[in-house]
Amino acid sequence: MKSSDLMLGDWVDCGIKKLENETLTSLFAKVIGLNNTNGILLIEYEDKRKLVQESDVKPVEISREILEKVGFERHKGSENELGPYYDYHGDVGQILRLIYNGHHFGFHIYYGYHFEIKYVHELQHFLKFCGIEKDVVL
Repeated sequence: MKSSDLMLGDWVDCGIKKLENETLTSLFAKVIGLNNTNGILLIEYEDKRKLVQESDVKPVEISREILEKVGFERHKGSENELGPYYDYHGDVGQILRLIYNGHHFGFHIYYGYHFEIKYVHELQHFLKFCGIEKDVVL
């Protein structure tokens, strides 16, 4: 993953693991500094900061749980030809529809646009593009 694909505040997977209740889980980190020239990122996780190379960074895949944390609501009985869909109702009347086809999510905006996204940082960028200042928390 290239540092130039990221913005401050994006969530990434740097391979950091934590042992909880005998289960090894991934800790995701928030980008708090970027050096696109050298491919170095400053990340923050669990109140710790660390410098990492862009080669050590992977994107975080979107899950249904993440969407619901952000505020998307799944419509009961929402199965259609593309799969279940989730809607987000913004403060100023924006409605974003996200459809899951079994492999990735796709945003549909009611002006004929369609964007496919797979990763949390893409979701963060898209929400900002739509003027929605929503803090995504993992």
